[in-house]
Amino acid sequence: MITAAKIKQRRLESQLKVEAKINELETEWCSGSETMEEILSRIYQREEAAIKRERAMAYAFSHQWRPNQYFGQASYSLGKESWGWSWMERWVAARPWEVR
Repeated sequence: MITAAKIKQRRLESQLKVEAKINELETEWCSGSETMEEILSRIYQREEAAIKRERAMAYAFSHQWRPNQYFGQASYSLGKESWGWSWMERWVAARPWEVR
């Protein structure tokens, strides 16, 4: 599972990537049809989408079905000691609406 420290580290890395892209854009910007704000907003949207994808993958991985390693190792004893009551006492107690 991804911890908060890892998420914080990834956000910092993505922020550094964005800043590097901004510096790259400032040096190579050629007055295209998009404004600098539009380009920056697109970059931020892509970075946020990448973070959301990573978070979704981490969630999906953490909620995958895993076979229970303890399944089948438990020993069930149906004696009176384990239940406390006999099966007849449990059966009667489960039907309070019937006359006893």
